[in-house]
Amino acid sequence: LAPLSYVSPKVNHAAWEYAIWAIEQSGPTFIKLVQWATTRQDLFSPEFCSRFGKLRDETRGHAWKDTAKLLKQDIGDNWESIFKLDTKPIGSGCIAQVYRAILLQDAKHYPKGTEVAVKVQHPGIWTKVCLDFYLLGKVAA
Repeated sequence: LAPLSYVSPKVNHAAWEYAIWAIEQSGPTFIKLVQWATTRQDLFSPEFCSRFGKLRDETRGHAWKDTAKLLKQDIGDNWESIFKLDTKPIGSGCIAQVYRAILLQDAKHYPKGTEVAVKVQHPGIWTKVCLDFYLLGKVAA
């Protein structure tokens, strides 16, 4: 797609979208590397930083059912008695997503009714990061 992207703006846009998709599919470690790269306009072109900057702001999240399953698995069946969680995340990154919640009971440092943020890792993230580092190690060897 790269040579054709010089001919047509539509193909150019499609090539960038494909590159973003490819990085998203490559795993969280590669997304983090590109996120870092987009902050280094002294090393990378403004177009690169602008296009891939989307990965800093618009990372895809996981489904609510996955969040509920992870909370049940990590906190227990009674997690809903601990805090009331909004079902829509307020943010999502390549490792986890964040939800707004209200404590339904006193916690160690916070009284009942305190608004808190709950960060929930994406399902299978540990395995994905380990695989990414394994692959990076093989490439570097």
